[in-house]
Amino acid sequence: MNNNNNNNNKNDNDANLFVNLSHLLLTKITDRLRDNIDRICLSLVCKRLYNERNKYLTFNTRFINSIHKDNTKEIYLNSYKSILINSFNQKTNCTLLYDKQMNIDKIDSNVIQVDYDSDFSGKLEVNQSISEKLYQLIANSNVVKLVACQTLRYQLPSNLISLEFDPQFNEPLEPGFLPPNLRKLRFGFKFNQIIKHGILPNKLEKLTLGQVYNQPLEPGVLPTSLKVLKMTGTSWFDKQDLKVGSLPPALEVFRYTGHSSEFIEGILPTTVHTFMGVPFSWITSPLFKSYCNLKSLTVRHSPSNHQSILDLQVIPASVTKLIIFDDIHLKSTMPPTIKYLDITCAQYDIDEIFNDRSIYHFETLKIGGFILDSLENIKVDHLHLAFRDEYEGQELLRDIPNAIKVLSFDYCMAEILIQSEIPASVKVVKIENNTKYNRFDFIPNTLESLVIRDDIGTSFCSLPELVNPLTIPTTDILIPRDLSNICFKQINDRIFRRFQLKGNKNFTVLVETSVRMRNNITKSKSIAYNKLFGLNSYNYQIDSARECKSNCSLYISTLDDDLINQSYEYDYYLNHKSIGKEILRFPETIVRIYFSNDFNQCIAHYKSLFENSNVKELHFGKHFNVAIQPGSLLNVETIIRADVLPPSLEYLSFGDCFHETLEVPLPPDLRVLKFGKFYEETVRDDVLPQGLLKVRNFPYPSRALLPSSTKTISFSQLSDTPFEPQPGDLSSNFTSIDIKNISRYLMPGALPQSTVKLKLGQYFNQNITVDLIPRSVEKLYLGESFNVSIKPNVLPKSLKELIFSPFFNRTLQPKSIPESVESITFNGFYSCSIKADILPASVRHLTFKADNCLLQKPGIIPTTVKSMELNNQRIKEGVIPLSVETLTISIEFFKFNKLKIIPLTINTIILKLEEDVRFNLKRIGQTSFIIMSDHSSSGAFISDSFFENFEKMKSILNLYKLKSI
Repeated sequence: MNNNNNNNNKNDNDANLFVNLSHLLLTKITDRLRDNIDRICLSLVCKRLYNERNKYLTFNTRFINSIHKDNTKEIYLNSYKSILINSFNQKTNCTLLYDKQMNIDKIDSNVIQVDYDSDFSGKLEVNQSISEKLYQLIANSNVVKLVACQTLRYQLPSNLISLEFDPQFNEPLEPGFLPPNLRKLRFGFKFNQIIKHGILPNKLEKLTLGQVYNQPLEPGVLPTSLKVLKMTGTSWFDKQDLKVGSLPPALEVFRYTGHSSEFIEGILPTTVHTFMGVPFSWITSPLFKSYCNLKSLTVRHSPSNHQSILDLQVIPASVTKLIIFDDIHLKSTMPPTIKYLDITCAQYDIDEIFNDRSIYHFETLKIGGFILDSLENIKVDHLHLAFRDEYEGQELLRDIPNAIKVLSFDYCMAEILIQSEIPASVKVVKIENNTKYNRFDFIPNTLESLVIRDDIGTSFCSLPELVNPLTIPTTDILIPRDLSNICFKQINDRIFRRFQLKGNKNFTVLVETSVRMRNNITKSKSIAYNKLFGLNSYNYQIDSARECKSNCSLYISTLDDDLINQSYEYDYYLNHKSIGKEILRFPETIVRIYFSNDFNQCIAHYKSLFENSNVKELHFGKHFNVAIQPGSLLNVETIIRADVLPPSLEYLSFGDCFHETLEVPLPPDLRVLKFGKFYEETVRDDVLPQGLLKVRNFPYPSRALLPSSTKTISFSQLSDTPFEPQPGDLSSNFTSIDIKNISRYLMPGALPQSTVKLKLGQYFNQNITVDLIPRSVEKLYLGESFNVSIKPNVLPKSLKELIFSPFFNRTLQPKSIPESVESITFNGFYSCSIKADILPASVRHLTFKADNCLLQKPGIIPTTVKSMELNNQRIKEGVIPLSVETLTISIEFFKFNKLKIIPLTINTIILKLEEDVRFNLKRIGQTSFIIMSDHSSSGAFISDSFFENFEKMKSILNLYKLKSI
């Protein structure tokens, strides 16, 4: 019996597609795995992959510095020893460390860099025979970079393109001493010799001068090819004034000493985009603000005036990164264009520099950790806390605001007193050599990653269980014994890597094919196979269904790369260059055509294609407009002529850059017309067809010209002052209204009583009274800025769907939501507690897109709810009612929740990897699911163990997205 079972298993294995993949495909798969432990695990999947591992398996040698022939016995994975050695032998871009004991006759062909050993370069007197021999070896090799060069007394090899001198080097420079092909040149700490004309190679692109360099840079000394110049000294050493012409005309990155001198027009090239060490006398000059290419600034104070006051209005509008390096007093308001800001050393009034906090969004904000002013309502992704050296003893840490995603601590001499908890929004904490904390249990359980960059001498006795991965140094620190999710990563030479060996029963591989269709139109196709059980039995039915599909879409672009990237979003795709050459007609199933954002071509060639097609919708991309490419072949009058557009056209969509006036009537069967968001041109009264039903982004001043058939209207985001509709301004025929640029104040009676769907714009933020919203409204979207308490019984009783704004965060009262509402969506930052009597029993569909919405008690959600959508909230078992039939959840949901909290009565789960990338799961029995992608023919059977390892699940779904499971 056992033999028969074994034979059957063997036969099943032999027929399994994944097991029989070619060595070429296996090589491609293993190369995508970054960690060598995963590559070994793959080779252990089955007997065939293990026996044939030498034919496809290689190791990632990025973190393997060397394998000497005398120490191969230290490799304990004997079965993989030869593969490891071969992988290292194939390694390229290697570095050779050269010392006085080394006796070599040649440099291997894979070595591109030679470093003098630090002891050798620092202590050994330069020996002619050693240097000449090394230079000769470099000349006959592929080496292009030499580090810690000792002397120029012997001719350097001409093949060097990068040269770094030893810190002690300080020899005079003469023409011809430096290799002619140098691109990068770095002088050491003690170098302080005059650089004359003709010394530096004319191909040099990057030059770094040492910390004590204090010689004048005469005009013309630096080559015109130079892009990067770094003067690493300080104004205490450098007292030399720059002159007009001292800096090369194409300079892009400039690190200056901060020496305060007169800022003369023309002294700084206009090509500079990164300027470190800006002298205070320069940035306060009226000339400085005209440098519109500047993106990054690091400002120093004036040595002669330690009470430097900087008016922030002098910062050029182009700057996105600002570092205040010294003790400078900031005045006025911070430019909202800044995305990276470091004001650790500065003095300021936070309410003055951030006068309107709502306009700021910092990707990184570096600020004093012991400054106790509030950061509330300032949007920050990464908060970096720094600490001045003068702090000693004990100091209280500032409050950490909500919505922070990454929190970093710098070195601190004082003991940090942490009183409040770190917000649950923080996903990553980085600690750099902090020595003392009064407590270490402030780390939230929702943390995803904890990075410790140096030995902190602290016992981690209470790390949260969900931290993954934990990155720590190799030095001794106390770690809880029951902590198993530790990953040692190589951050520098002192840090290594350790991984747990874990198998994955749901490994899936994607096989992609492209089927060339007639007329040179390509149809995309993807097939996924699962190692244990794929949907192979249904491949024929899936392919047949695709071929029979109607109402298909076509994507047209002028770029091949764009077509490849979009091939899974549309049914067909086509290169515009094929029009008029090989394309004779469109397939009959194509009814929608989408032009790429870059498309700005004449479409006269499409006339015959349109005439013989079933195309009903045209969607033009963002840049479709005459003004984008002056003098192009595009002619708007030709493009919108009725004999050019498809006669069957029912839907026409223009991009955001379309601003041309419509001169002739649009096709008579047109039902939907969409302009760009900012369209402002006046529309003529004879352009719009009488049967037009929907118009999007219509200019408000032309509203009276809309035909009486128009029921759905949205108005454009005009650049002028937001308009205020008066009673009678809007037609009583309108049933759906979207006013994007509405005033902050909406008059009662301004909206017609015929309104069924209403979306209020980005400025709407006023108290809602009984007479404000028409009693006929069934769907209401409260605009982007709305954050006002809703009183009971003010919303119309006709309301069936209610969508709150992303910024709405007010406590709801009983009867704030009418009992007629069937669908509710909470967006953005909603974090208020919801009580059991808030949501009416009429609700059938409930969406929580807010991460911090509190759903902690059973009974909050009515038992009438049939479908729910959750993001990544932590919820308790029993919160989801048994009435729910369909549950939509973000993949992040499984970071904080187990599968068991989802009731077994829910048969349909929609798993969101991204907003538009979804996987459908159907429960089959108690422990199994079938999972398929929304937009591809991918599918597999999985068990509930698939959800236990969040990171593995996420990596698998991320790898294949719409293509595969």
